[in-house]
Amino acid sequence: MRASLFNVVAITASLATANAVLPRAACNADNCLRAVTGTAGVNNKPALTARQADCSAFLVATVTPDTSTITVTATATVTSSPQRRAVDSHGNEVGEMEKRIVTAAAAAAAVPTYASACSGGVRYSSACSCFGITASTVTAAPPSTTTTVTATVTVAPAP
Repeated sequence: MRASLFNVVAITASLATANAVLPRAACNADNCLRAVTGTAGVNNKPALTARQADCSAFLVATVTPDTSTITVTATATVTSSPQRRAVDSHGNEVGEMEKRIVTAAAAAAAVPTYASACSGGVRYSSACSCFGITASTVTAAPPSTTTTVTATVTVAPAP
């Protein structure tokens, strides 16, 4: 009898606590969500459509493909005086071109001031998701780079 009473108590206790550890699909109805949806009662500005647009802009991720680079190398063998050097139109000696590195940093969207109850971007993003706004990805056009190199070589016969 004692064992079965213990089993009943143990099973009841485990069922009571099982609900506490299950994942929740509901949103937190906190001040952050109320600020985002405009239901806080204190400040209902901007309009609902503007709040939705702010959330959409915050949740968009822009992907920019890498620039495709085409390298053309031309080699010419010229017999000339060893004192001669190849120079460009400004008189500078022509050497090997250096690779240019361009970095682009994505500017993180700021949390709007009306959503100051949100303690950061993660909370604002969560509230926007609860507001029914879904994240989206936009693929930007790949950057195009056109480089024109003109080289003029004047060859003097060897003495």
